[in-house]
Amino acid sequence: MENNRKYFKALFIPVYIFLVYIVIGTFVQDFSKIDITGFGRTFLHIVVIIFGILCIGCFIYAKLVSKEGVNYQINKIISAILLIFAITCMGLGIYLRFSEEKFTKENFADSKVNLNNVTDIKNYLKTYIEEPAKKQTSQDDRIEVIKNEIDKMPNTFLRYIIVFTTGGSLHIGRGLNFSRANYYITYTVIFFSSLYLAFFFWKNSKMK
Repeated sequence: MENNRKYFKALFIPVYIFLVYIVIGTFVQDFSKIDITGFGRTFLHIVVIIFGILCIGCFIYAKLVSKEGVNYQINKIISAILLIFAITCMGLGIYLRFSEEKFTKENFADSKVNLNNVTDIKNYLKTYIEEPAKKQTSQDDRIEVIKNEIDKMPNTFLRYIIVFTTGGSLHIGRGLNFSRANYYITYTVIFFSSLYLAFFFWKNSKMK
């Protein structure tokens, strides 16, 4: 029973954070105006659902510990799975941000006009003078925000740290709880929660 209690205590913190901070924050919040790549929300929901499944599996195993005893081999397997998932989760987050920045840079590159190219000048005049002014979309706003973040913090490593720990510009003017900042912060929270659980199961994978 003591082992059973120890396992439940270890699971309490990450599961509490998961339920209160991540699930509500990611499934209630509308990220459609933020997701310029089209797969950001899908990535987010995938990592949240998988982490939820892993937590449920850990809880079931913790329940069995009191009846069957600790299986040290299973602890090693669970630890490995959680470690792999943690790395994959953070990798998806980084890939998402990389894709967004790539999209932003390409968008700004396409908007530049070559004054030595007659075709470019004609297209520019047609788009910005002959045609009526178009209302700026939410995607345009988001692209400008990302462009500003890149300009203010040219160092990619430092910029990614800021984005994945604070949410970048998404948290400005809002509280971090249940806000749009979860779009990035969720990856960090799940990453460290998975590492924490992986370490716990690895630590308890050796017979004392």
